[in-house]
Amino acid sequence: MANNNIECPVDFVSINENKIRLTAGIVFILTLIYLFTGLWIIPAFLLIDFFVRGFNFVSYSLLGIASDKLVAAFSIKQKPTDRAPKRFAAKTGFLFSAAILVFFAFDLKNIALILAIVLATFALLESAFGFCAGCHVYSFYTKFLKRKSSILTSCFFFIFIATVHTTMAQPAKTETSFTVENYYKTKWGFAEEFIHLWKTNHYPLLKKAIEKGDIISVTAEQPKLHSGEDTRCDFKVIIVFKNSDKAFDGALTEPYKKLLYPDVDKLKKDEQHRFELLIAHWDVMIDKVALD
Repeated sequence: MANNNIECPVDFVSINENKIRLTAGIVFILTLIYLFTGLWIIPAFLLIDFFVRGFNFVSYSLLGIASDKLVAAFSIKQKPTDRAPKRFAAKTGFLFSAAILVFFAFDLKNIALILAIVLATFALLESAFGFCAGCHVYSFYTKFLKRKSSILTSCFFFIFIATVHTTMAQPAKTETSFTVENYYKTKWGFAEEFIHLWKTNHYPLLKKAIEKGDIISVTAEQPKLHSGEDTRCDFKVIIVFKNSDKAFDGALTEPYKKLLYPDVDKLKKDEQHRFELLIAHWDVMIDKVALD
C-alpha cells in the first residue's frame, strides 16, 4: 500500500484504529512518566508489551486489554485499518524500548532519555493525529536500508560494539561517600520536643532519600549526661551521603515533601517551630584519617 510516496506493509487483516490510538496514548503517558522519574521498570514493561503486540501475541498485551476496556466503556466506534503497519510500529517500539534499557544499563542515561523522547513523540502523534509511525519507518527501511542492508548492518553493529566497548573500558567512577555531622543545641527543657519534631517532619524525608540511594545511612545520638553550657549538645545526627554533590544539594528532599506531607503549610510552621527551639546549630563535614 502506498500513499504520497509512503509505503506501508499490508496483511489484509482489519483492526480498530481507534483502539490502536488509545494504546498509543497509554504508551505516551508511560513514557512521559519514565522521562520524569527515570524508573527503568517502565521501558521494561513497554518492551514486553511491544513484543507481544509486534510478534502476534496481541491477546497477552496488557495495554491492548486496557484499550479494549476503554473502547467498550466509552462506546468508541470501530474504525477499520490494516493490521500490518501497526505491528511494524510495535516492532519499532520494541527496538526503541530495548535500546533505552541497554543505554540505561550502561549508565548512558542521556541517550536513553533522547530515545524515550522520540518514542513519546511518535506515540503522541499516533494517538492525537493518527500519524502512522510504522508506515514512515517501513518506507524509510524499504527505500534506503533494505538496498544497502549488508553495509549498514555492519556499520551499526560496529558502532554499537564500539559504544559498548568504550563505555565498559572507561574507568569506573569511584564515588566517595560524604559524611556530615549535624549538632543541635536546644533551649533548656525542649530537647525532647525538638527530637520528636525532627523524627516526625525531617527523618521521613531522609528515609526517602535513602530509598533512592542519595543517602547511605542516617544515625542519631544524644548525650547521656549534660556537659557545660559552652560545650553542650542535645542532639547529634550523622548523615552519610552518596557523594559530596548530594550533600550540598539543597533540594535533595524537596520532591518528597508533598508526597509525605500534603499540608505543606503545616509542615513549614512545624519546622519553623522546631528551629525556634534551638539556641545553636552547626554542621561538621567529616573526613577519615588513614592511620596506616
